[in-house]
Amino acid sequence: MLSGEEPEELQDPLVMWPKGHKSQEILPASSAPGPSAVEVNIMESCTTILIEQLAKQLANMRSWETTSNKMDLMANAEDLEHVALKVHLAESEQERMAMTMESAQAHMMINNLQSMYTGMSQFLQFNSTVGGPGGILPSALGGQAGLSQ
Repeated sequence: MLSGEEPEELQDPLVMWPKGHKSQEILPASSAPGPSAVEVNIMESCTTILIEQLAKQLANMRSWETTSNKMDLMANAEDLEHVALKVHLAESEQERMAMTMESAQAHMMINNLQSMYTGMSQFLQFNSTVGGPGGILPSALGGQAGLSQ
């Protein structure tokens, strides 16, 4: 080594050395002492505990996801059932409306028939009184037979 030059280990371009560092000896990382056996055991046990906790959390997350998926499937099934019930309700409502219209038509027909019956009944009563018990006289019919003949 030439005078004024730095030792090879100290010429690391990534390390900023303060001026006048020649009096201090800095060991490279490869020559630094490693962790003790106790420190290694502590790190291993902490790492093991952390891995176990993470595994439990992952299992819980998978369980929650499975439960969530089941709930989604149940909700989808309920939605489909709800839609089917709505369709059935709409069909029932259409049937009810059709029956209401048919009922209204039937009431109109009954009213018309009652009116016709009342009219015919009055007509028959009138006819029976005009011609007597035998009905309209043949002379009133222009020579044709009456009801009783």
